[in-house]
Amino acid sequence: MKVVVNPAVVASFFVILGSVSVGVVSGVTAFYLGSESLKTVNSPEENPTQKLGKWETVDLKKYHFQPVEEKTVLVKVYNYVQEQRRAVKEQARGKAKEKGKDK
Repeated sequence: MKVVVNPAVVASFFVILGSVSVGVVSGVTAFYLGSESLKTVNSPEENPTQKLGKWETVDLKKYHFQPVEEKTVLVKVYNYVQEQRRAVKEQARGKAKEKGKDK
């Protein structure tokens, strides 16, 4: 008895086989490169969560929360921005004057 195989089935089989093999090789390579890159990474010797216990000895009633007024912050930010703009403009004028003197 002669077995007849459709060429499309064979092609599909090879495409699936190739895809699986490329996926496996890619996964193994990624795992190897990842483990190599993490060899020099060390865990911290001190546990940061243990530092949280220090606040238990501090009297928190001494620290009174005082909210800052929004208007005060906005005025300070606005003044700072305006001062920076003035400084940039003066610096640009100074450079323009220097270029004019060079010519």
